[in-house]
Amino acid sequence: MLEQEVDDKGTDQDEAQNMLKTLRDQGFDGSDEKFAVALGRTLEQVQAMIGGTETMTLSNFTLEGLDKRAVAARVAFDFRVGGTLSVAANQADGTYVGTFDVSIQYP
Repeated sequence: MLEQEVDDKGTDQDEAQNMLKTLRDQGFDGSDEKFAVALGRTLEQVQAMIGGTETMTLSNFTLEGLDKRAVAARVAFDFRVGGTLSVAANQADGTYVGTFDVSIQYP
């Protein structure tokens, strides 16, 4: 999915959000409250623009196929994982980023 441009220079939403975060962090000591006052916006509006403190939960992980597999040495293999993403009723729009660890035991 392509990001929507937010200005006439081709800046996409992720780039704009990163610019706002940099401005907040460098110009307002990382304070959402100070940044909101300077922009004349509510704290909630600023947090929605730059990501705020919203989170989503990923649970019920699944692995496609068998959880134990015979794999030849020095051969790459692919595997897919899935899960359930819990989105709140009034979840703020935005880009949510996260990571999780995958452990593989060989042999």
